[in-house]
Amino acid sequence: MDNKPNSFPKNALRAFLILLALIAIPIIIGYFASCKHTAKSQKSDSQQLPHHSIISESYKETPISNLYDVYLLVSKDIKRKELETLLIYYLNQKKNSPKNSKKFNISIYAYTDSLRYKRGEQWLGMLQLNEFEKATPDITYDEFNLVDGTNKNGNPSELNDPAREKIYYDVSNYYYEASVIMEDKHPMSAMEQITYMKNEANRNKYLTEEESTRNKLIQYYMKKHNLSQAQFEALLAEGTEKNWTQKSVEESKKIISIYRKIL
Repeated sequence: MDNKPNSFPKNALRAFLILLALIAIPIIIGYFASCKHTAKSQKSDSQQLPHHSIISESYKETPISNLYDVYLLVSKDIKRKELETLLIYYLNQKKNSPKNSKKFNISIYAYTDSLRYKRGEQWLGMLQLNEFEKATPDITYDEFNLVDGTNKNGNPSELNDPAREKIYYDVSNYYYEASVIMEDKHPMSAMEQITYMKNEANRNKYLTEEESTRNKLIQYYMKKHNLSQAQFEALLAEGTEKNWTQKSVEESKKIISIYRKIL
């Protein structure tokens, strides 16, 4: 009689483990490959986005919905299609990371200036989606300040007062901005400037350059807002007469970086 232990249970267990491994390994490999592809795809998508940064974002869960607010900082020169791509990207990013099965409610705002965000002023683009109301988002643009906005080709005299006042605000301080640019290009103390300007040749050279800078600024703003020379002058006269708000000193000083890049 053969007293050798029966090896069938061990063989069966080994066979089961081998079968389990054959099933599990492709699944694990597929999972990591999918994760790698997703990460690569997300990285590729983010690399194609226009230059921007996140000012702030918030999330709140209510008994019936997920509420998101995202605030972005974008370039003043961003175009409509680029802005749309950016807004949709952040919409999908939030939608693809659900915390639960509740309805989705999101607002995404794009600002060209962090101060505008802090003051609650006009954004350049906004996306809103409330799944309680509809399945597709609404995107709205500031057509007066967007580089390729639909009102860029319109006649400013046909715009309503708030629209013209907004353009006036942007162009109003060009005279002061020219002096700011000159001070940046020719840094001098008050005493040094007095001494420098006492020399007639220096004074004429400085004043000529300052006048040229003002003219360049006028041309810049005329192009930016699609204004003729006559429309530009009429807008300044109207704004002065109606006492419209002028650009602040702090806001005006930002022209230095614009002047260096564009003018």
